[in-house]
Amino acid sequence: MLVHQFRTRVGTPPSLVMTYNTIHLIGAGGNGAPMLMRLHKIHTTLRALGRSGLQVIVWDMDTVSPFNIGRQPFYPADVGRNKADLLISRLKMIDPSIKSWEARQERFTADTTISTALMVITCVDNKEARRGVHKAVFEKERSLYWLDLGNESDSGQIVLGEATHRSRKLRLPVVTELFPEILDESIPEDDSPSCSTEEAIEKQGLFVNEIVVGHAADLLWGALHHGIVTKPVVYVSTKHHTVSSVGINQDFYKRKGIKTGRRNNPLIVEM
Repeated sequence: MLVHQFRTRVGTPPSLVMTYNTIHLIGAGGNGAPMLMRLHKIHTTLRALGRSGLQVIVWDMDTVSPFNIGRQPFYPADVGRNKADLLISRLKMIDPSIKSWEARQERFTADTTISTALMVITCVDNKEARRGVHKAVFEKERSLYWLDLGNESDSGQIVLGEATHRSRKLRLPVVTELFPEILDESIPEDDSPSCSTEEAIEKQGLFVNEIVVGHAADLLWGALHHGIVTKPVVYVSTKHHTVSSVGINQDFYKRKGIKTGRRNNPLIVEM
């Protein structure tokens, strides 16, 4: 079985070693809000184990609407407030160790400039946002990893990819490589907001976000705590109550038409 040795450090000791722990969470809604809670749980547990915690930056320009109440962790008094700022402020009230966590009340776009980070996590509901991340992060190699969470009404998928070293012949592909239609701007998408709570529930199952986020967080925890990734792609169906995953499989990547380089990847080994 092939495994990916998850890295948080870049360089060769004793010099030129950089340790990365910054995670950019893009989206603070259906998937993003519960994902932020899981990131805080991971941060707290890492610190309890005597390790460095996480630095999280949340990006979302949306405000809480009445139709978010119930499906997302917001309440009537929250209506009108920015989602990212509200969630970060709540966490800071109970945990002083995250005083450096940030809320960015703006859209993450192709022109967004960030310093090299450990990971970008996309919890967005449209292809345009993913295209922006693809250009800002993957094409410019500004993050070591890209974790994407996506879902429909009763299903979802999780993709963990390497956002650097595209010259390597075997690496973890990112979501825009596995699903290239995301980059096709000619394909229309339905991202119109729901006009009522009832319509929102009809469009998307009540617990599909929580279930997808749970599997994504467990994948991330395994990478950070155990240092390995064996199943970087996960498919979830709440309708059929099933979960399936795809390991590091070069034949699978070739069938998807993913272009690879010629250099060996020292992070992928046989176990």
